[in-house]
Amino acid sequence: MVLQAYLNYLQKDKKIEIQLDRDNCFCFENESFMTFDDKNLNSCGNFNKFVYFWKKSRKESDRLFEYIIA
Repeated sequence: MVLQAYLNYLQKDKKIEIQLDRDNCFCFENESFMTFDDKNLNSCGNFNKFVYFWKKSRKESDRLFEYIIA
């Protein structure tokens, strides 16, 4: 895992420790943007897919902002 190797480097060589856990890792889906650009967005399947991924990214955005202001 590239990220873990970089974190190990920071800890060993720079004496910087960054803990990763569910509270400070955030995942944003780009699927909603790819679907939004889809010419077939009006079809039921694509629209439902768009809504699902958009809500998922929105939830992560809210969680990120809650983490920042806490």
